Amino acid sequence: MKHIKPICAVLATISFVLSLTACSGQDVIIAGIDQNQVPLSFNDSSGNLSGFEIDLATEAAKRAGLTVTFKHINWNNKAKEIQAGNVNSLWGKLTLNDTEKSDLLFINEYFLNKQIILVLKDSSIKDSGNLQNKSLGALTGSQAASSLKDSDITAKLSGCQITLFDDYDTQFLALDSGQIDAVAMDQTMADYYINEHTIKYKVLPNVLSQEKFVIGFRRNDSKLRNLIQKSLNSMAADGSTERLSIKWFNENLTINK
Repeated sequence: MKHIKPICAVLATISFVLSLTACSGQDVIIAGIDQNQVPLSFNDSSGNLSGFEIDLATEAAKRAGLTVTFKHINWNNKAKEIQAGNVNSLWGKLTLNDTEKSDLLFINEYFLNKQIILVLKDSSIKDSGNLQNKSLGALTGSQAASSLKDSDITAKLSGCQITLFDDYDTQFLALDSGQIDAVAMDQTMADYYINEHTIKYKVLPNVLSQEKFVIGFRRNDSKLRNLIQKSLNSMAADGSTERLSIKWFNENLTINK
C-alpha cells in the first residue's frame, strides 16, 4: 500500500505531460504561407517578412493570447503540409472552392479579391470594349490568366492577343514600354503596385472574376479555428481589418460578417 502514492504521483505527472502535449497545438499558430504572394506575404526589400496576411495573423494571434510562427510552404502542396502537421493553419490565397476543403476547417470568408484589367493612366482604353485588337498580359499560371480565357469579356473581343509573363516586373516593363496595352491581374497586386510606383495606372471598371479568401485549419483544430474567428470578429468590429486593408491596398477589401 505504501507504493500507491508514488505510483499515483507518477501517473499524475504523465497525465499532465500528455495534457500539455495535446494542447500544445493551441498555444502556437504555425501559419503556412507562400512568400511569393505579394502583397499578402512576401519578403520586402530589406528581407523582412511582410504583407497583409502577416499583419493580420500577428494581430489575430495576439488577441487570442497565442504566438504565431510563419512557415513558407509550396502552396501547391498546402493540403499535404497541413495534413502532415508541418503547419496548423493556412493563410493566403485559399477559397472554399479549393479541392482540399473536405480535410480542413475554415473561418468565415473575410476578404474579397478580384481579377481586374490594368492600363496606363493616360491610355485611351476606358473599358473592356476598347480592348479589341489589343495585347493583354497576364502572369503564367495565375488566376487572372485563367480568368482571361474563361471570361465573357474577352470572349466577346476580336483580335485580342494574350501574352504570358513569368513575373510581375517583366509584365509591368512590357506595359510601361507599350509592348502590351493592358494587364490582367489580382486587384490586391494592382492596388499595391499602383501605391508603390510613380508611373500612374488605372483599373478598368470591368471585373474578370472574383474570389473570397478564407483561412484553413486542421480538421481536429476546431478550438484554434474558433479562437482565430473570435479575434477576426473583434478586429472587424473595431475597424482593424479595414485599416490593414487600406494600408496595403489603399481600399477596403475585407468582408465583415
